[in-house]
Amino acid sequence: MRTLPNNHLFLLLNIALVALGLAPGLLNANTAAYFVFLQNLWKQLGLFFWESWSLAVEEWFYLLFPPLVALFA
Repeated sequence: MRTLPNNHLFLLLNIALVALGLAPGLLNANTAAYFVFLQNLWKQLGLFFWESWSLAVEEWFYLLFPPLVALFA
């Protein structure tokens, strides 16, 4: 829960910078997936907020690893 506020702050900052033309990137319908860490799931990352791929992997690990351990233990 500590990473979510910072992630969303920098995600919104990146969206604003790209929308204003101050940073390179492409905003499209897939931009909303970044808010729930699904940007890596069905489409390769583009030029927008590419640094977030590792955070998405980490968040999904934290969500899925405990149930998998409980299931197979």
